[in-house]
Amino acid sequence: MRVPSVFVLALLALALIAVAPAVETARSVDVNTIENAAGERSDAPLVDPEGSIVCFVVRTYWGHGDTWGDKSLRRILASLQNQTVESWEALLIVMDNRPFPELRKIVREANDSRIWVHAEWINYKYAPKEGGTWAPNYHNKLYNLTDMAVRACPDNSRWVVITNGDNLYDRHFVETIYSAPPDVDAVAVDFYSRYQRPTAEPCERFEEGDGVPPCKENGMRFCQTDLAANAYKLERLLAEDRRFGLVDPGGTHGANDGIMAQLLKTAGWKRNSPTSKGRASGAQA
Repeated sequence: MRVPSVFVLALLALALIAVAPAVETARSVDVNTIENAAGERSDAPLVDPEGSIVCFVVRTYWGHGDTWGDKSLRRILASLQNQTVESWEALLIVMDNRPFPELRKIVREANDSRIWVHAEWINYKYAPKEGGTWAPNYHNKLYNLTDMAVRACPDNSRWVVITNGDNLYDRHFVETIYSAPPDVDAVAVDFYSRYQRPTAEPCERFEEGDGVPPCKENGMRFCQTDLAANAYKLERLLAEDRRFGLVDPGGTHGANDGIMAQLLKTAGWKRNSPTSKGRASGAQA
C-alpha cells in the first residue's frame, strides 16, 4: 500500500485537482454492508445541537477500491454512516499518483452529502519509490497533503479525525468524541491493529477472539497510538499551526502520527481516554 501508517499511516507544490463538495443522487450502499461493517444500524441518530461536526479526513487510494482493491473504502464509509451521532463529514483525499477510477462511483452510491471528494489526483512526478526503496521525503509529502486537507474541513468542524480508507469505526465513535468534557483537546480511543506488535495487555473493554488481534491501548505517544484513533480539537490545532508534515524533518519512517501525538501530549493538550467497558468506541485497521 502506498499510504504509510502505523495503525493501518515546508508545504510542497503537489498538483491537485480539487473537487467541490457535492454528491450526485444514486442508490444507497447495501444495508447488509453497513451492518456487517459496524453492527446494527441506529434508527434515530443524534445530532450536535450546536451544529458542529467531526471532520474525517479519509486518506485513500486505488487499493481501497473495487476493481484492484479490497473494497475497504465502502466499508469505512458504511461504518461512518452507521454512527449513533450523525454530526460528521468525510473529506476524501487520494494519496497515490495512480488513478482511482471507481472513487466517484463509490461516493455516488454512498448517497450521502456528508461524504465528498477534496482531491482525487496527485502529480505523477511524486512516485513513492525510487530504485526499489522509498523516495526521499515521500512520507512527508503525503503528510503535507494531509495537512492541506485538514485545513479544508468545513467551518463548523469542532473535531478532526485523520484516517485511512481501510479502517473501520465502532458505531459509538463519534458519540464518544462528543461525550468528552468540554475542556478536552484530544480524544484518544483504543484500537485494533493488524500491524503493530502488542506491547500491552488487551484492552479492558474488548475481548480477544480467534483471528482477532489484541486491542491496543492508546497512549498518545510514539509507537503507542495511531493516526486514526485520535480526535483533535480543530480550532487549537489550527491556532498553533500544527502540521504533521513538519514533525519529522528527515521523513525516515513515516510515523508522523505518533510523533505528533506525543508532541501535543507534551505541550499540555488535555486528553480524554474513554474506558467504559459497556460502550466500546474503538477503531480497527
